[in-house]
Amino acid sequence: MDQKKLLEEFEMLRKEMNKLGKIFGLDNKKVLELSRKIDKIHNELSKIQKNK
Repeated sequence: MDQKKLLEEFEMLRKEMNKLGKIFGLDNKKVLELSRKIDKIHNELSKIQKNK
C-alpha cells in the first residue's frame, strides 16, 4: 500500500477510534482493536519514511 492510502486509512481509523472511545470508553474491545490497526499502519509509515 502506498503512503497516501496508508495516511488516509490511518486518519479514518483514528477518527473512528476517537468517536467510539468517547461513547464506550478507551478499554472497549473495538476501540482497542482499532488502536492496534492504527499502530500497524504507523509502523508501516515509519518504515516508508526511513527508506526515503
